[in-house]
Amino acid sequence: MAVDRFELDSGSATAFSLDVESQERLLSLFQEVLGKALAGEQLPRRPQGEGRCLSRDELETQRRLRPEDDVERELRAFWYLPWPGRRWRLAGAS
Repeated sequence: MAVDRFELDSGSATAFSLDVESQERLLSLFQEVLGKALAGEQLPRRPQGEGRCLSRDELETQRRLRPEDDVERELRAFWYLPWPGRRWRLAGAS
């Protein structure tokens, strides 16, 4: 298993900036693993573990900001153009 861990600035990172930061690292890891596979090396394997799929309604629920959320952090974490990020409902708005 190949892993490349790196620091990120939780005060300014967004989903988009994390994606951009990780692309070059992912390419490097892919080339490393592919090279091993082409050389006939056995690649380590382990079960992925449990996961879950979200329905569209569940995903929409996750995107809603709640009063107890850290608004700046939540909006930044979900900012990834062209997809909509978190949504805020103002008091009294429907």
